[in-house]
Amino acid sequence: MDYSTLRTSIVQYLVKQRPDSSLRAILTHIADEHPDASVPLPGGGRLLKHEVAPHVCEVVHELMRCGILGPRLRQEDQQDVPLQVTEFGRKVLAGDKDAVWDPMGFLADIRRKVPGLMKLERSYLEESVRAFHLCLYRASLVMLGGASEALMGRVIRETAGRLPDAEKIQRTLANGTIFRGFRAWRQSLDQNRPKLEGRAREELLQAVDHVFEIIRLCRNEAAHPKAIEVDRLEAQTLLVAFRRYARALLELRRQLLKP
Repeated sequence: MDYSTLRTSIVQYLVKQRPDSSLRAILTHIADEHPDASVPLPGGGRLLKHEVAPHVCEVVHELMRCGILGPRLRQEDQQDVPLQVTEFGRKVLAGDKDAVWDPMGFLADIRRKVPGLMKLERSYLEESVRAFHLCLYRASLVMLGGASEALMGRVIRETAGRLPDAEKIQRTLANGTIFRGFRAWRQSLDQNRPKLEGRAREELLQAVDHVFEIIRLCRNEAAHPKAIEVDRLEAQTLLVAFRRYARALLELRRQLLKP
């Protein structure tokens, strides 16, 4: 029994039933509706084959992760609601310091460490993190690219007046892409480096240059009709890198706007 058929059957069952259900009821329904995936019991009824039952649990977990299903407590259940940490969960809880798996926690951490993000940039970033949480890694990269370019475009517009060739930068940004505006801004910024503060100057510029370019290229490839495959590690790495990029870019903005 393939995963798609199993998922469809479970969703149809949930649509027809009252909102309250249980894993046991879902297992029973699949066993009754799909005799090829179950075996008869001596006393009547059917039992799912041992190789099918875990896939039912996977579908239920997916539906819970999407917010379609949620835990339900009855008064008599409060002493015994079985839960288990998955294999992935054990790895995460053992050493994932960046906690991208915890959307609200990760976003709260970014708000705390990068307080200068504006509403649009935060909105793109939140959608990227939520897509990551739903294992939609290409979608996560596309929205992360939106966050990156929204932030870059704002910083270019706000700081262009402090750089040589300000009119050229603004004109390029208005008539072209964010990337073309970035190249004009960056070229002018090279001529203005002495105004940036000491040791951190190269670190800031490298963080902005490298991460902006990587996110841009990955976003473009992920959104292309011949889209690349994006795995969890790549998406997580770029989300974590965005935090460093945003802090560096906003620090550049602060230094360029100083009187």
